[in-house]
Amino acid sequence: MDSSRNSHPFLGSPPRASSPLSIPPAPPNFRQSIRAPPPPTKPDTEKEELRIQNNTLKYELENLKQERDLVVLRHEKELRDLQLKADADFRKFQVRRRLHKW
Repeated sequence: MDSSRNSHPFLGSPPRASSPLSIPPAPPNFRQSIRAPPPPTKPDTEKEELRIQNNTLKYELENLKQERDLVVLRHEKELRDLQLKADADFRKFQVRRRLHKW
């Protein structure tokens, strides 16, 4: 029996620290970090206020861009209308001029 104990040193004896199969104990702070709950985080009101201001400014910017686009469209329509009226007036003038020549 002694020979079987010598051929299998791990069966009857505790594992040695120098054995490649032994697992070293975890450091104490590692164990605590797993078990300890994270510290409560207080809301950062300044960041939240900046986020709200940023979103507000983005919204206002988008509205201003849309308003600008509408103004451009209105001006383009007015320009087309005035051009059509000017063309019509010019044609009327030419017709009158031809009539007065005869």
